[in-house]
Amino acid sequence: MSKRRVFAAALFLCLLPSVPVRAAGGGVTVTVQDGYSCDYGVDVPFTRSERTGSYTFSLFPGEAVSGAPEVTAAVEITAAKQVNVHLPLRYDLAGPSTWTLQVTAHVAPGREAFDREASATGTFTTAPTCGCPAGTAGAYYAGNGASYPYLIQNQAQLAHMQNHLGSSLRLENDLALSGSWTSTGTFTGVFDGGGHTISGLDSTTGGLFSVVSGSDARVKNVTINRPVISASYYMQAPNKTHNYAAGGIVNQLLSGAQLLDCTVSGADLIVDGVSSSYGETFSTVGAVAGWAEYSSLLRCKAVGGTVAGTSKSQTYLGGIVGLSYDCTFAECLSSAGFGASTGPNGIATGGIVGAEYYASTLNIFQNCHWTNPAGAIGWGLGGGVNVVPNTGESFGNSQVSSIG
Repeated sequence: MSKRRVFAAALFLCLLPSVPVRAAGGGVTVTVQDGYSCDYGVDVPFTRSERTGSYTFSLFPGEAVSGAPEVTAAVEITAAKQVNVHLPLRYDLAGPSTWTLQVTAHVAPGREAFDREASATGTFTTAPTCGCPAGTAGAYYAGNGASYPYLIQNQAQLAHMQNHLGSSLRLENDLALSGSWTSTGTFTGVFDGGGHTISGLDSTTGGLFSVVSGSDARVKNVTINRPVISASYYMQAPNKTHNYAAGGIVNQLLSGAQLLDCTVSGADLIVDGVSSSYGETFSTVGAVAGWAEYSSLLRCKAVGGTVAGTSKSQTYLGGIVGLSYDCTFAECLSSAGFGASTGPNGIATGGIVGAEYYASTLNIFQNCHWTNPAGAIGWGLGGGVNVVPNTGESFGNSQVSSIG
């Protein structure tokens, strides 16, 4: 009688950058059991045995095979070379966690007299996927920052985007911030709020971002609830000397950047341009963005709150943006209020934009609505006051009694 041989999988455990679940390919079929799903997980490099292509992969929390597995999947492999087996896994996004993988090799049909089922195990600890050393505060444990966004689960990870300003990031849950928030540097990546809300933003440097810039830069699907901003971002770019700007989302929006489906609710926002050592200062304040140029704001919204500013020359206050030029505003809504402000050479207040830059081209407004004051633009090009733009490419704009 032939002696049956015990065989086990050739198992290589190495945590690769965690990515959203995708269809298995390249000679691998993964069938996850019990309806388990997750939009991130682990990739396991694996080489099949010559004698079978049928396996069961099970992941257990901790350093041993104990209790019920977190996830189990039937895996069929036809490729003779090493493949990646992707398993969805709801591991901790905020820090390292340890898991044990058990792979059970099943006997191929026709080989029951020669082989019997056997298992191999290996233990691994999740590591940052953003290139940061293990133990780095706020490091990302899922995503690659490009085709798959880094996933943000806590305040430390939100602040850590300062180290990945050109990356793609996604917020996974609501956040209640504590302490003082420092606005990021110039952000050129993609930030997706995932429809979540950030509350408790208390800042003396401005909004969530200092600058969002570039044609590939986007901030979308996020609500900032009741931010308290009591200072401003000093704009040092050419032709903006002595200008101070702040907004709940971003202080300065530049060079083709986009804000999409962003909401600021209940803002308490004031820019101080008087304490500056400069003899002449300008303050530009918007509930959503302070200053915007060559950019787009689509379906952005300001709900209640107060916008105010002080300066030694002129102050620009807008329900959405303080001062802008050559921008597109589409389906933007504002019910923001305006607080006591100073500007010896004038204060411009607009339901959408405080003022249009005097040496610029027109903004485009489409289907925008606001509750106060009378005009979408406080000071328009050519000296217009309380302008409601409904000519040319601008249309469908009006003051309304309330914003839903």
